[in-house]
Amino acid sequence: MPDDVSYRKRSSQFSTFPCIPLSNCVASNAVDRDNRTCMRSDNIGPASTYKTVWWYVDLGDVYSVYSIRILFKSYGEQYENRQRGRFAGFSLYLSYTANKERGFLCYKDGPQLPPLDFTTTCYGHGSYVIFYNERLNEAVYPQGYEKLIITELCEVVVEGCKRGTYGKLCKNNCSEHCQGETCDIINGTCLGCMPGWTGQFCQKSCERGSHGLDCKFRCSGHCLDGQTCNPVTGICDEGCAPGWTPPMCNESCSYGRYGPNCASNCSGHCLNGNMCNRKTGRCDSGCSTGYLGDLCNKECTSGWFGNECSQLCSGHCANEEFCNHIDGHCYNGCKNGYLGNMCNESCAHGFYGANCSKSCSQNCKEICKHTDGSCLCKIGWAAPICSTECPQNTYGENCTHSCSANCANDTCDRFNGSCTGGCKEPYYGDMCEEMDSKSAIPFIIGGVLGAIVFVTILIALVVYLLRKGIFRSLIEKRRHSQIYITSTDTLKQPKDESHTYQTLNTFNPEKQNYVNLDLQVPGEAAACGNEGLRIIKKQGNYVNLELDKV
Repeated sequence: MPDDVSYRKRSSQFSTFPCIPLSNCVASNAVDRDNRTCMRSDNIGPASTYKTVWWYVDLGDVYSVYSIRILFKSYGEQYENRQRGRFAGFSLYLSYTANKERGFLCYKDGPQLPPLDFTTTCYGHGSYVIFYNERLNEAVYPQGYEKLIITELCEVVVEGCKRGTYGKLCKNNCSEHCQGETCDIINGTCLGCMPGWTGQFCQKSCERGSHGLDCKFRCSGHCLDGQTCNPVTGICDEGCAPGWTPPMCNESCSYGRYGPNCASNCSGHCLNGNMCNRKTGRCDSGCSTGYLGDLCNKECTSGWFGNECSQLCSGHCANEEFCNHIDGHCYNGCKNGYLGNMCNESCAHGFYGANCSKSCSQNCKEICKHTDGSCLCKIGWAAPICSTECPQNTYGENCTHSCSANCANDTCDRFNGSCTGGCKEPYYGDMCEEMDSKSAIPFIIGGVLGAIVFVTILIALVVYLLRKGIFRSLIEKRRHSQIYITSTDTLKQPKDESHTYQTLNTFNPEKQNYVNLDLQVPGEAAACGNEGLRIIKKQGNYVNLELDKV
């Protein structure tokens, strides 16, 4: 048989009759297993202060209750119907708390009068067994019910098994998946299953796609890689598919996040501030100005900016920096000669330099270059910006002309090149380029004498080469051969075709005895005085030589 689970357990009541001593009427007398002692409440009914009475026993744990036996106070046969009428109409509750409203009704008496030794089966689970009765002013009660009652419970015996067991001897274990480890005390069927399990004995796991108590909840369907949720909790144990928030994966990603478990942040650069695709992170509507890529997480390549990075920077940002990838502005200003946030505006005509703050020189022939102020200078002014006079010994436009070497003190007027300090002798004129004829005679004589000396030395060289036999092989080939020698390396053929002319090379693999002769004789032809060589005829600055075989 099931155990007596109420013996000497904590008990309480409302109200208590003022017995002397009071211990003769307290609540614990109903669970001491002594039939001679009983709990006793105060009067209740229409003529009494109190209208309800209750008593409970705290079992100290959750039990699977089988039956409840109540032994009411007996005063003998003559008072039996009175006593039965006092107890009539009572209720029994089984609860997990001392509040009957949170428990369930196990037994309700009426309209027949109960026996003074009462037993009822009460299948259920709980920690408290609660006795309750009432006599209300407005209520109409069955015949035999006493209107003014005193409750006297001598013994309350609750039989049941500890939680998790069932059967006559409470030796069988409930299924581990029974809710609260409780099952029917007779056959062991679960009174309810733990989340994730189903069936009378809660031995079956929820079907795929369902979870929770009685498997009545559906999984979200958004678990990673199509997996099903946990049948107990409904959580996606391996995480969520892209675009869904853990743990249940039943809510889409919050604004600005995407991907599996919504673990990734959107780039924040989708067009018009739109949110990225919660699954892929892509900006389906396109990118904000200055960004590229499916995720719009790449800035424009250096040197480009704007929508779809389709615009080139001006190229005129200071320090060779690239412009801002969004709107093209230059971070640290412009190169010399440019204005505007984007540095795409040239200086106005007549200005140049940083912020176009400098004016072109008045000495420029035309408008200066807007970047560095350089220009083509007026006569007498030096490049590049025409702000300085021509350096000494120069004059003219951009000072590109040198003063005449015949100017005294090597100085001239920077505008027209005239020698302001006079000329060196024997020169005269504004530019000192004209020479006095009388003063020039010594220079002419010196030049002629120099030419004669040069020709004399050259003829001596030819004689020396002939003595060394350079022309021997040529003489053997032709007894009388005339050679026309010029002041160049090539021997030219004269107009006189009655003679034979040849070119002699300084080196030839087959004719190593030939040499180029370069003779110029400014005067009349004369005999060389060398054996086998005669000057035959002079033609201008050229000389005919005849070689005789040695």
